[in-house]
Amino acid sequence: MALTTPRSAASTQAKKGLAALPLRRQRLLGVIVLWLILAVMIVVNAWQSRALLYTEREQRMVTAVDIAVSTMEHFDMLAQQGDITLDEAKTLAFDTIRDVRFGEEDNYLFAFSGDLKMLAHPRRPYGEDVSQVTDPEGQLIFRSILDNTRSSGSGITDYYSNFARGNDAMPLVRTYSEAYTLGCLYRQRGFYGRC
Repeated sequence: MALTTPRSAASTQAKKGLAALPLRRQRLLGVIVLWLILAVMIVVNAWQSRALLYTEREQRMVTAVDIAVSTMEHFDMLAQQGDITLDEAKTLAFDTIRDVRFGEEDNYLFAFSGDLKMLAHPRRPYGEDVSQVTDPEGQLIFRSILDNTRSSGSGITDYYSNFARGNDAMPLVRTYSEAYTLGCLYRQRGFYGRC
């Protein structure tokens, strides 16, 4: 009579493990494992795609600001050459900036001064005081943009829109801003402002 210890009985049972299951259950377990692997791969891929989309959007904002800067430089150069006055250059530049649209949605450029007066915006009048304009969360939108631009020379500012878009009542808006040294002007995804 052979004596088995509890340890050897447990290891014999463990060796059987998956092999002890009926073939149908083994296949089902294999299919479940494959589906779990596929689900994890889909989630990882979606996360990477989302990050890439945000990077591309930010690059489009930078490009739009570069276009606005080129516009300002062009009209400034005309003023320096004496072809137009400085006031005419500003008027022409801000009119051009106000009319620029980019991207698939209603993205636009705008400009405001360092004392938070609107200079160019498709929906706001020239000279409007925007110092107290807040988002639905109470954040001072234009003050935040200006502060982010002044502190580091450029930056991203997030705030909630006061205007519904699609099914989103308060969409999150991401704005790129960058300091523009000529005449102490600031520019931002449509924003130029004077100190």
